[in-house]
Amino acid sequence: MKQKLVIRVSMNGPRCPLLRYFSCFCYCSHNNRPKALQIAAGFSGVEKVGLMESDSDKIEVAGVGIDAAKLIRMLRKKVGFATLDSVTIDQKKKDDDKKPLPECLPPVWSSYPCGYPQIVIA
Repeated sequence: MKQKLVIRVSMNGPRCPLLRYFSCFCYCSHNNRPKALQIAAGFSGVEKVGLMESDSDKIEVAGVGIDAAKLIRMLRKKVGFATLDSVTIDQKKKDDDKKPLPECLPPVWSSYPCGYPQIVIA
């Protein structure tokens, strides 16, 4: 069963401590976006990770057998605030899985005394 999770993560990190001293030049990268995407991508069962187009604070995670509670717990521990917005399950019915079985003809017995059943292929 393929799952699709939408997780809201706080993408802004803590305020830079150097900003107090260097008000106009601060090259620190405290953005949590790459860290959150890396954590989600390294999780077991995840096939696809990306940002939502409409809201950049949301991560879209798709895969098979993802444990949403563990993923949220890990994001809260490593990145910060994280909540689960929605979970959807894709249940696409495949007609290829339900192939009809071939018809079997009954065995034909030979007229010999120690004959074995023979299969007739039509």
